[in-house]
Amino acid sequence: MPTFYFKFMINESACSIPILTAFTEDLISLQIYIYIPEKKTLVKSYSFLQNIATVNLKLQQLNQFILKNKKELKHKMLQIDFEYTKRNEKSDFKQHKYDYFFCSEEKPEEDFYRKNEDTIGIEQQKNQLVFALSDGAGGSGLLSADWSKTLVHHCLKQVPTAINLDHWLGEFAFDFFEKAKDQIQDPFKKTKLVKEGSFATLVTGQLNLQTQQVSAISYGDSIFFHFDQNWQLQGFMPEYHLMHFLENPYLINWKLNINPAEIKTYQATIKIGDKIMIASDALSLLILTLYEFEQPQSEQIEQILNSEIKNKLTQTIFKLNQKEYTLKQMLAAFKANFSQEIMQLYQEGCVMRDDYSIIVIERKA
Repeated sequence: MPTFYFKFMINESACSIPILTAFTEDLISLQIYIYIPEKKTLVKSYSFLQNIATVNLKLQQLNQFILKNKKELKHKMLQIDFEYTKRNEKSDFKQHKYDYFFCSEEKPEEDFYRKNEDTIGIEQQKNQLVFALSDGAGGSGLLSADWSKTLVHHCLKQVPTAINLDHWLGEFAFDFFEKAKDQIQDPFKKTKLVKEGSFATLVTGQLNLQTQQVSAISYGDSIFFHFDQNWQLQGFMPEYHLMHFLENPYLINWKLNINPAEIKTYQATIKIGDKIMIASDALSLLILTLYEFEQPQSEQIEQILNSEIKNKLTQTIFKLNQKEYTLKQMLAAFKANFSQEIMQLYQEGCVMRDDYSIIVIERKA
């Protein structure tokens, strides 16, 4: 993914970020990372796609963010990294009758310097569409965001399989550790990194645009969903019960061996109207709950709504039950304004507090 940079100094005057005029309708995605280079501290991240008007709107919001936090950022040099993807002129994805959408949003009400720990990637490689989503688990270890980004980067270079996942990780795990160790100066944090490592989930795979065959693997509680045109679930992995989201999942760590029993696989033919949805855990819970609500008789929902157990998960499902909301409405709202819809759902108590990441691939014809 090409990257370009520019730096600027925050001062008393309004900060004006140059509007990007170099992009065209061929733009697929754009991610912006703003950080203080000397501290290697991320300030803010954005991910959005396809529409140059959206790009300009996001940059205006970025200006507002900087002005709002000018006191904290004053006289600090910020570096902005733009990572962008453009359509392959020789092989346009649209000709294969597919469309896709992806977005990632950081935790609401987050600490100022805490960055989004999820990473998503999607790339057309000849007649294959390669996709990957990794949710960095910041509750344990260190550098989970960097680890999730590393996993996705290597997925786009070579998609791992259930058979070679451990070997695939071994090709870059030690290099990650060496670079991470050099990056950390604090002795306590360095010891923590060595003892605990870095944790993340992974869902990755590829869609053959000629045969319409999809194959994917997963490890952790980020879920791969396959819906038909009527929003009936054709398959998903891992096959979670709603209450499974209360459990600690197995995660990929560069210092630990993979548990083969926890690698899940999925293969299917994608038919007209089918949708692939890949989501981090908070959105996976939302998707699975909405699906269960739409079923005539859902034992899972009935058990939860009649349960006296009160926790964040059951409270979220109770709130969602009070909202007239469907999977179809969710997807339409996400496409219209992902950030706004996620914030609305969070404020209503309908999603748990987390980073939110999703990839949607639809076969149109």
